[in-house]
Amino acid sequence: MIHEDQSPFHQESNTRKVALYSFVIIVYELPLGTKLRPEVQWFNQHDYTRSIDCDYNICWFIAASFQLHPEINNNKSRIANGIELFLQFNEQVHKEGGRLNKEQKQLLKEYEGFNQDTYLEKFQQYFNLNIMTYEYDHSEKQFNKTNEYIVNQDWQTTHILLAPLSIQGDENPQVHAMFIKDIDRVVGGYLCKKCNQKLFNRTSAHFGRDLKTHLESCKGPDQQKHPKLDKLAQPFMPYLNSNKTIQKLFATGQTKLFPKDQEQGVSDILQPTKNYMCIDAETVEEQDQENDQIYSQLKPLSIVIGTQINNKIQSKYIDIRTQDFMNKFIEQINAYLGSIAQQKQVTIRHTDYQFELVFKDFLTFIPPTTLDNFVHKYGNGTKLTKGKFPHGSFNTNNVNQFLSSSEPFKHEDFYNQISRKNISDKEYQEYVEDFNSLDANGNSKFKDRWAYLEFYNIRDVECMFAPINNLIDLCWQQGIDMLSQIPLSQIANSIKYNYAWEEFDINGNYNIETGNKEYKFYSEKWNRKVEGYLQQDNKAGRDTTNNVTANDMDYFNQMIPNKCCYCQAKFTSVNKPTLERIDNNIAHTKDNCKLACKLCNSTRSNKDADVAKIMIQIYKYAIVKNLPMTIDDEEVYWFLRKSIHGGLSQVFHQYNIKGLTHINKLKYNPEENNVTAYDLDYIITHILDLDFNALYPSAF
Repeated sequence: MIHEDQSPFHQESNTRKVALYSFVIIVYELPLGTKLRPEVQWFNQHDYTRSIDCDYNICWFIAASFQLHPEINNNKSRIANGIELFLQFNEQVHKEGGRLNKEQKQLLKEYEGFNQDTYLEKFQQYFNLNIMTYEYDHSEKQFNKTNEYIVNQDWQTTHILLAPLSIQGDENPQVHAMFIKDIDRVVGGYLCKKCNQKLFNRTSAHFGRDLKTHLESCKGPDQQKHPKLDKLAQPFMPYLNSNKTIQKLFATGQTKLFPKDQEQGVSDILQPTKNYMCIDAETVEEQDQENDQIYSQLKPLSIVIGTQINNKIQSKYIDIRTQDFMNKFIEQINAYLGSIAQQKQVTIRHTDYQFELVFKDFLTFIPPTTLDNFVHKYGNGTKLTKGKFPHGSFNTNNVNQFLSSSEPFKHEDFYNQISRKNISDKEYQEYVEDFNSLDANGNSKFKDRWAYLEFYNIRDVECMFAPINNLIDLCWQQGIDMLSQIPLSQIANSIKYNYAWEEFDINGNYNIETGNKEYKFYSEKWNRKVEGYLQQDNKAGRDTTNNVTANDMDYFNQMIPNKCCYCQAKFTSVNKPTLERIDNNIAHTKDNCKLACKLCNSTRSNKDADVAKIMIQIYKYAIVKNLPMTIDDEEVYWFLRKSIHGGLSQVFHQYNIKGLTHINKLKYNPEENNVTAYDLDYIITHILDLDFNALYPSAF
């Protein structure tokens, strides 16, 4: 090629290369392609199995790490712990958190993988683990248990999924070990072969029916993620939408949701959530020196868990002097709490217990502030009196010696190396008096500095309960259970939209009179409807012997003037009738059907009668008042989603319905300094475009 390109007779291009100077040819040896079964990939994506990409062949030790240290919550630390377990197993001396030496790096690099025949028994004895392995059974086309290695009933049992790597040209492929987090999903699970996205449970009595239903609508692999939207747009009514208990109580008049109800004396059997825990952890610096460089990280020193149950506050104090399992508990709590720079909510679930623990960062409920200001502002003027403690004056090398002293801390111990400041003489004197104070019996309150740390740590927690309870009561005055929310913006948003529903009356008439002609069934449409009901009943396994037929059209046309059986709305070309079954266990027979509008039919479904009534009324009220509703169209969702920039956002849109919604205008009254929304006589017929600004989307 080079010779021909430099030939003087080369005339295939208007530009001819005169010379080629020095160049480098690089050959990349790419690894042979590997492939996991689609089921295994799906398990990993949905967190039913746990596996992490790693440069070394230590998948068995990473799987052991998931079992032994569930508190680790990031991949980097997980791999580091897997390496730590590998080195311990191979009797390599290595300080946890320290750097690897050359010999250890070479050992990891040359390690070809775990041999079950040779090392499994030692592996179990070393880590005190019972092992159960699972592989894909080609005859049954599912994952089944292949081996069970139970050594000691008191040991933890870990489930390992063995996934052969299909490597081209290799007759003996390596086997990848993965930790199984949800054994019920993996064993007996059947993944749709068409789309590789839907998992079914073979042991379910409805396995065949559910799979058949899915295959009828399955369109094969789909790379685009689809949001989970409501099938029918729902009114945005905070605190009511997702709580069936509150829906029932509100529908029967046993609870209040709006501030106006308090003035009218409506009884309320609900109370806000006030049983909760407050956690405060203290840390100590651990220093490590290597090659004239000092590395430091914070380790747990003590933790206090304060609980308020039935208005009674109790505190439990733990520090590093307690047993090893308590130290692990402290580390696990710290792992859950994470960085103080992030505002978050973390939910912890366990397969052995029905309840769950929800950790919430309280900074999500208040504007950024200090602990002093928070206690004073929200605690009805309470002053923070938790004392002083010199966090940076000791480390893990001298913590026990430093805190075992019965003498007060010295003034210089409070010097902060970062801010280069110390407490004042007055503050130090107050600390000394506090440390040397006596109890009611005339004995010293603090026998040593450890005791003072406990006092300091407990006060740090107990001072939080009064301001938190005040905030809970403040939100409850607006009908909002604060601890069921998470960010401050969500609480403010819920309060704002509660006021939008103040005029709602469960017995009110919110039907819209459109002036359209009364609807009648015609043969062609009625026959299609009859066929649709027949397919629906057959699919549900109902007896269709006496289903409605084409001859029943006149019978139901005579019922149309009676209006909707739920909301009494007229049936028109806009509000068309549907057949509503009286008994949902029976098919669409003539005697089992009455007429209802589509909205009421969809909302009623299998709901309780009281709940169905209130949900229908809420829906109609939202339409009349043009209130925000959830998105039920994926095209609309993606259109709005592309226009959202920045952090967390809440986007609501007015729900405009063709032929029903009136064009709405805003009018400003400068004398009363308010804005009034009013409807025109004109009704919306088409949506022409969407107009966005920084605050809200609108349609015109």
